[in-house]
Amino acid sequence: MIKINLIQKGSGQSKAMMNVAFEIGIFAIILLAAAIGMFAYTGIMNGKISDINSRIQREKEEQQRLKAVIEKVNELKKKAEVFEKKVEIITELKEKQTGPAKLMISIAAARPDNLQLNSVKEQGGTIKLVGRASSSFAAATFVRDLKQQKDGKGESIFSEVDILKQTIITMKDVNYDVYEFEIVCRLK
Repeated sequence: MIKINLIQKGSGQSKAMMNVAFEIGIFAIILLAAAIGMFAYTGIMNGKISDINSRIQREKEEQQRLKAVIEKVNELKKKAEVFEKKVEIITELKEKQTGPAKLMISIAAARPDNLQLNSVKEQGGTIKLVGRASSSFAAATFVRDLKQQKDGKGESIFSEVDILKQTIITMKDVNYDVYEFEIVCRLK
């Protein structure tokens, strides 16, 4: 019997080799695509990381700037508290002032700039003020302002304010008139 080999020599191996080469090619393409994908993903992630790091740096700088502002605000708050305490103490001292201190403050508040007091004497609720003024108007203004002085309750301090005596003295060396006066005030 005669045998005829219809299968070509090496064709089984060639086909198998072709299949393997094709599979390796597809695997290489998939591997190349995965590598390109990983490279692109890494680049994108590095960009995001860089953006986040720059934002973190900006936030840290802003935090440092705000920290300085907060310290300044706290310092100003402390100064304000000290100032408020001083104001409270002054107010409290003013409220506690009585007698001569309060009286002298009232007289000083009523005194015009162009008027000089030479003496202040108090006896039995009557106060005698002796001084000099540059004009009779200054002395009259002083009397008016003394009458308007009020205590902490809004009541007048003096029940009566009168000019007892007013004398004009001419200063010969400067040719200037000075008005000497005596004012009597009665306390309420």
